[in-house]
Amino acid sequence: MSREMERLARRVREAKTLEEARRVVAPVLARAVSAARRKAAKTKPRRDAEARKRDRAWEEGTKLRELAIGRCEGLCELCGLPPLPLNPLQLAHLDGGSGKRRPRQWIGNVLMAHLLCHQGSLGIDTRPTMWIGAVGLWAARHGYPMPARFQKLEALRKVNE
Repeated sequence: MSREMERLARRVREAKTLEEARRVVAPVLARAVSAARRKAAKTKPRRDAEARKRDRAWEEGTKLRELAIGRCEGLCELCGLPPLPLNPLQLAHLDGGSGKRRPRQWIGNVLMAHLLCHQGSLGIDTRPTMWIGAVGLWAARHGYPMPARFQKLEALRKVNE
């Protein structure tokens, strides 16, 4: 315990009434509250900036999702089948990774895919080499470049053949 706290504790113990003890503690509490308010005032602009960044990212993601839904016409862009209750369509990022998805997020890097086509045991995230042809056709049909991840996989597949 700090010396100041020891002195404060001793003064509170020596106080004869509750009101006298409150008068002893009040200035210390006021300083603590004031310090907490100063700290909160310093961090508030950063919290506001982070909130604006999150809101902007949410809006960008929503616009991108709407564009992808409009482009897919209600069908999975990988297998061409309509969604089912247990296998809904979801936004799939073709190039991405840790910290890279948001900077690379544009309409030519996302497609609408079934849950199973996206993340299932044979999905594009699990076994991307199975989907190189489908992604190539999709990119050609819409006039997008082949995503870098699939270009690398295609080159590796050709080397291994």
